Amino acid sequence: MTFCTNCKNAIPSLPTRTRQVNEDLHAIGQIYWTTLSEAIAAVEHALELSGFHFAFTGQVAFTGQVAFTGQVAFTGQVTLTGHVVFHNLHAQHREEIGDGKWLTLSVYRMNSGRYEVTAYVN
Repeated sequence: MTFCTNCKNAIPSLPTRTRQVNEDLHAIGQIYWTTLSEAIAAVEHALELSGFHFAFTGQVAFTGQVAFTGQVAFTGQVTLTGHVVFHNLHAQHREEIGDGKWLTLSVYRMNSGRYEVTAYVN
């Protein structure tokens, strides 16, 4: 068993942390979010609780290949790196979050203006 060097508490194994974060991300996907920033904050929190790191910095920046189809509008600030594709109001994002694990995040803005977020770690 591994222990934290700062607090000396036991650190769960990587499979345990991955299972836990995916359970939390599944619960986030069961909610229709009023704002994208709320959804991203919930994803960030779930990842942090399981010891992973999501590099959301709070501003719009695209690195890598970006393709737009339809109308896209941003309010607030969003950072996405890697391959990002928008089809109408749908976004997909994939990012390394530590320990050899990757976050796959998909956001869909419904006609009602609410957001559906699907995310998982593998």
